[in-house]
Amino acid sequence: MDTGTQAEGDRPQDGAGVAVGRVARGDRTGCVGLVLAVEGRRVRLRSLATGRVWEADAAELRPVGAREALSLRIAAANARARARGPR
Repeated sequence: MDTGTQAEGDRPQDGAGVAVGRVARGDRTGCVGLVLAVEGRRVRLRSLATGRVWEADAAELRPVGAREALSLRIAAANARARARGPR
């Protein structure tokens, strides 16, 4: 069962666990995105916050647990709603 939490020392190495359809965070940049494609060591992601697509090396990414992914998705949706303004 994925609890969404992971001890720093237990973190997978070299992008292990980064898979299409999962949410990942860049260790260097802190950017969070949905994994769109994995091609060798290159991973294509779409930002949860802005929708922009970028590529990163798999070794620089870590998978995000289910709880954290849900929290990040909700925060991104709330930010988009605030930016849009009242209806």
